[in-house]
Amino acid sequence: DSNGCAFFGACCSAMRSCLDGNDAAVCAAIRGVFQGNQSSCAGGCAYGTWGDFDGDADVDAADYAWFESCLSGPVRAAGYVPPSPQCRTVFDFDGDHDVDLFDFAAFTTVFGP
Repeated sequence: DSNGCAFFGACCSAMRSCLDGNDAAVCAAIRGVFQGNQSSCAGGCAYGTWGDFDGDADVDAADYAWFESCLSGPVRAAGYVPPSPQCRTVFDFDGDHDVDLFDFAAFTTVFGP
């Protein structure tokens, strides 16, 4: 904050693990999603799990349909249009601010029962 105090909370990593006791900067450095000051892993990660766009506790065909609509291609591609923040939160597994084939490869590892 403006007084130089750091705030800590939970960080959801791209590998679907939750890490307590991080600040927003550390979480960003490990390409995680900071859950807010004074949050804890006991509350779980936002959107349930990585790849679960509809938040129904599984990664299925409905989530794949959302993945397709979020697919942006790599940042450096001609005509790149950034995906929405929610798309990046759920599908940007590698934390590079796009939803591309690298993220699709990671999505396939969480797809299914």
